[in-house]
Amino acid sequence: MDKKQMKIWGFVCIFLCIFSIFVAFERYQTINRDQKPIRAMAKDMFDNAYKKVNSEYLETLDETMFGPKMPIASKYAIFFTLVFGVTGVTLVLKSNNVSQDVKDQC
Repeated sequence: MDKKQMKIWGFVCIFLCIFSIFVAFERYQTINRDQKPIRAMAKDMFDNAYKKVNSEYLETLDETMFGPKMPIASKYAIFFTLVFGVTGVTLVLKSNNVSQDVKDQC
């Protein structure tokens, strides 16, 4: 692969990295916005059922059960963000090194 192709593929990977960041953020916001009323209803049911019990365990359980969760789509998008980011930066840097090596040989 010559330096021009490496640079083009590097910038394509960086673009895909940025796109994956936006996908991860959008999926996280959408899922949590859609589940907010469901979590509120479940929290009310939980509070009413255990109103008489005062325990630190129940407070900890309350925070972990009803807090926002990260959807699977966001986890995959973050993984692909890392893969595309590392690949893009590597290709762009390699393309610059290839051009310097060619100048040194001349």
